[in-house]
Amino acid sequence: MVLEINWAQAHSHMISCPVKSADVESIECDGDFAVKADTRRIQIWNLKLAKAAKVLVFKHQAASCSDHSYCQRVLVSCGIGLTIGCYEHPTRYFVRTFDCKTAAWLASFEYESRPVQESYRLHGKTLIGQPSETGDLREFSVWSSIAGTLRHILSGHETHIKDLALCGDMAASVAENVKLWDVNKGECLRNFECQHLDGNRQSKCQLNSRHFALLLSKERESESLTLWNIGSGDCSTVSTIPIGDDLDYDFACVRLALNEFAVVRSCRFHYYVWNDKLQVMFESQSAGRLLLAGARMIRYDRYPRKRFIYRLGPGTKSLDLLRKTALYRFLCVIWADDTKVIMFLSSPFVHLDPSSEALQVLHFW
Repeated sequence: MVLEINWAQAHSHMISCPVKSADVESIECDGDFAVKADTRRIQIWNLKLAKAAKVLVFKHQAASCSDHSYCQRVLVSCGIGLTIGCYEHPTRYFVRTFDCKTAAWLASFEYESRPVQESYRLHGKTLIGQPSETGDLREFSVWSSIAGTLRHILSGHETHIKDLALCGDMAASVAENVKLWDVNKGECLRNFECQHLDGNRQSKCQLNSRHFALLLSKERESESLTLWNIGSGDCSTVSTIPIGDDLDYDFACVRLALNEFAVVRSCRFHYYVWNDKLQVMFESQSAGRLLLAGARMIRYDRYPRKRFIYRLGPGTKSLDLLRKTALYRFLCVIWADDTKVIMFLSSPFVHLDPSSEALQVLHFW
């Protein structure tokens, strides 16, 4: 079940979503649509209409190829979806986009070599990524997500690109330094130097219209965070972030989120929230999840099950608690902004009635 909540209009509605609780993390959402992919199909829920999911079926265009496919990644942004996977017999890798409103395929790319799946970023009509693991990994491509036309190949790094970020007309690439790009013109806007970048570090990055955040990890030793102001080029750095004694620590499971007021670093049992000056506003070692929602932050604790809503703002040095609620059903916040929040709810009787799983769209800010 998905619940959509509209903060301004103070109402909510439910959408049946027969997805196992263990598979909730595979649901992607952009606020208007929720999508989930499996081996043979993509399910698309229109959160505005609150109707049953539309279904897109994978179909190979060549009659000599098997229809059996594996979807390995799915994204959605501004009503445009992206899926990355492969067909069998013979093996062909695909990157395909689709219209969430009409449930129709848009652009399609097929490759004999595997694309760099984690490099792909989607923002409405713009798609960026690296189409081949065996290609030149010092560059990345920019396509139209609707027409599938190649717009630019952006190069200039001396080493392999570690990570990419996309926000509107801007993209950022991380290698021996950080480059900020105009994806419409295909031009490099500026370079950011970072003293912690070296060949042994893994990275995660986030970009918005005002800031670029870069989180780096060196094996299991420590993490560092750097935040740049895009306009001035000024940066702030947290050189050492303790990772604790979590024996299951995996940097791939660490989440990095960014908006104009805060930076959030979260994993299974350790959360940090910094303001736009990288001053710590919140730290916790409880199991759960943090989600930025415009001028608010939602914190969901699993044990005990509680939800906290905090207010954020420019220059905030501490979190202002707005609401605290006890939860009696499994709940996972999938997406939120200043107008609504979308959550997954699971009934304790789901084994008797699978339709009791639902997305809830809640409007109450």
